Amino acid sequence: MEKIVQNDCNVVGDKKVFKRLSGHKIFVESCAFSPDGVFLATCSADETVQIWDSNEMFCKAVLKGHQDNVWNVNFSTEGDLLCSCSTDKTVRVWCVVEICQKHVLKGHYDTVWACKFTHDNIRLVSCSSDRSIILWDIQYEQVLMRACGHSNVVEDIEFSPNNQFLLASCSRDKKIGLWLDLLDDKHSDKKVKCKFLRGHKERVTSISFLPKDGTLLASSSADKTVRIWDIGTGVGLQVLLGHSNIIWKCTLIQVGEVQLLASCSSDRSLR
Repeated sequence: MEKIVQNDCNVVGDKKVFKRLSGHKIFVESCAFSPDGVFLATCSADETVQIWDSNEMFCKAVLKGHQDNVWNVNFSTEGDLLCSCSTDKTVRVWCVVEICQKHVLKGHYDTVWACKFTHDNIRLVSCSSDRSIILWDIQYEQVLMRACGHSNVVEDIEFSPNNQFLLASCSRDKKIGLWLDLLDDKHSDKKVKCKFLRGHKERVTSISFLPKDGTLLASSSADKTVRIWDIGTGVGLQVLLGHSNIIWKCTLIQVGEVQLLASCSSDRSLR
């Protein structure tokens, strides 16, 4: 049985802005820190990816190559590579050390919304408006597997922190997919098992695993809720209420013994 939690927290007052980074010519879509925290990557509708020195707060490089809006960026676990994806239907891999484009991955038929390196950093996963999730061989720029199961745009993907074979996805079909063996090389027949979590009433916009543990998954939605799921059972544990408009992103984190969740919304609030 899902527990309903009403969030009536007041909006936090004005806080000091430590540093405003200005460089993109139009709205910024996504940002990601390198694993060591040295660099910050940003992407924008101006078709560029920018790498910032997070200590000195200056732009280290402007990466050009995409031909349309860039929606998502993520570093490899070693921090030497960066991936990005775009409305131009491509995923691009950049070398952070040499500041150059290394690979262009072509295989999606529509906008690519998210891209993530696998744990071994030699493969990459991406999701698209074409309703598919693709597993790529980065070096050879080849499609290793095209997983189809969602019936609408796939908005976001996230790897489990404690199970390299488990990938979660979310879609405008209102469902969350748990892909149980996407990275298992034994499945040469390309048939991948997927378990769907249902509960949201509108499109699901983002997902986030509890770091290190991986037993809990949070999801945000246009239905103005955040839901918490037990990955082992697939049961919805909580429905978090409080936002008055679409929720675009949610993030789970563990601080000591306390599990924290943050969400942001078109209602202009962060909770």
